[in-house]
Amino acid sequence: MLAAAVASVVLCFWKGFRNATCGALALAYFAAEGWYWIDGPRTVGDLFMLDVVTILLITCKTIARHPRIEPFRDGIDHLAAFLAAPTFADRLILGLFILAVWPAYFMEPGTARWFMLWGATIAQFIIAGGESLHNYALHRREAKSLSKEPEEPPGPYRIAWAGVETWQT
Repeated sequence: MLAAAVASVVLCFWKGFRNATCGALALAYFAAEGWYWIDGPRTVGDLFMLDVVTILLITCKTIARHPRIEPFRDGIDHLAAFLAAPTFADRLILGLFILAVWPAYFMEPGTARWFMLWGATIAQFIIAGGESLHNYALHRREAKSLSKEPEEPPGPYRIAWAGVETWQT
């Protein structure tokens, strides 16, 4: 778990990856661990509040990622933009809070609860890291395509066949 949290911090701040969701998840993990080492085990209410802060950080990221030039027409337009802003990975991570983490809080303390929380947390880290790697690959591909030399213009005897990338003579 510590390795996943450290990797998330790296993915949060490394130039090509920059993903605030990784940072929010790592912040929640380190806050819970630090709180445990300072003051002992946390109650479910304390962990729930850390989850709420993490969710707020993730939704703030999506709001910042969804710029609007014109003002919102009304509250429904604002809500629609807010709900459309999260990425697919962010929706999966938020869904894991609702479908796995919070139900685990109602389970009896024990091994099953620990494994359910551990699995959900690892899944969230993997999803956030996968989103970072995907975005990095997209930016690399975009940068490569912009740096390619332009193809030479067709001569008088060259024709371009539909769907063919290169010129045929």
